[in-house]
Amino acid sequence: YFFDVEDAEGVEFTGPVYGLDLKAFAIGFDEGADNDDPSRENEYYGAAATKDFGKTQVTGKVYQGSIDGKSFVNNGETVNGETVTDVAVAVQSALTDALTVSGEAVYNQLDEADTDDSLFQINADYKLSDIWSFRGSYQTVGDEFNGGSAEFTDGTDYFTGVESDLEEDYDFDKYTLGTSYVVNDNNSLDFDVMMVEHETGQPPLGTLITTNEKANEDKMEYAVGWNNVYGKFTNHFKVSYIENDYYTDVIDDDATVVELGTEFPWTEKTTVSASVVNKQADLYDNEGIWDRDMQYTYLTAGLDHKLTENISWLTDVMYITGDVDQLDNEKDDYDVSPYNDRIAGENADIDGSFITTSLSISF
Repeated sequence: YFFDVEDAEGVEFTGPVYGLDLKAFAIGFDEGADNDDPSRENEYYGAAATKDFGKTQVTGKVYQGSIDGKSFVNNGETVNGETVTDVAVAVQSALTDALTVSGEAVYNQLDEADTDDSLFQINADYKLSDIWSFRGSYQTVGDEFNGGSAEFTDGTDYFTGVESDLEEDYDFDKYTLGTSYVVNDNNSLDFDVMMVEHETGQPPLGTLITTNEKANEDKMEYAVGWNNVYGKFTNHFKVSYIENDYYTDVIDDDATVVELGTEFPWTEKTTVSASVVNKQADLYDNEGIWDRDMQYTYLTAGLDHKLTENISWLTDVMYITGDVDQLDNEKDDYDVSPYNDRIAGENADIDGSFITTSLSISF
């Protein structure tokens, strides 16, 4: 809910301090953003301290983000920059040998916008037997979290654009249920379902689709996974189907995601991994007027090499390729001229790659 992005630079410390497990970090973009991108000046700081009470662990967190890229006019005054602060308490407890629960409460506040809100989540894991286990979670996020949907006098919304990775930016409730079944010592199956309630009060896809309907349908995701150990290989396979990705049934906006991966201990000091993910999605299909599809595949490869007892070198490489079908099969009597700035031809290609490498030092 605060920061989750790959293309950034920073420093992190993790270690014991006065009986607490402390984690502190400072992150910025620097060369991770274009020169004309105001977010390149954004900075994120945070600290989390955990106290272990045996079967219960309690963590206190303080995060602060300096969002220099946020600019707005409020009551005739131009304001450049926003400061976001999160204060959170998280608890995890093994109530019994079979039942573990965890939860987190977050207070979120913006200085310039002078607004605040909260996030709350709770999770439970229950092991019924050596074969069956169950899990569930609930998360609720306020409508002004990180600024949310409220607006300044110039019409700019409060939302700060922090690099979070929530299901939506704000104002939603998410429910998950899942179970795992152990087939044998080498195989297990996972079954999960997720529902997200997010009443935007707006037409689906903004002004791109003209309709009186609001995007207030629940998003649903159904997933089946297979975990396998074959010799030294640890493999996983997962298929997910998503309904109402844009929270509407006015248009066809479903998606399918398939993932396959493996991990192999090459030597005593080196572990290699690889995975492939494919997504096929109807971005929308509005009765033959708008028909835009997307498909992409990304490949990843990783290497974790232990240089010494306390130092590991981790490297990940990723390549993504795909395309987005633009406007296709539009009706002859449908005027698309208002959307010419959004139509870039028949297809838009997706092609990119990156490499990350880091040293992990423990002491």
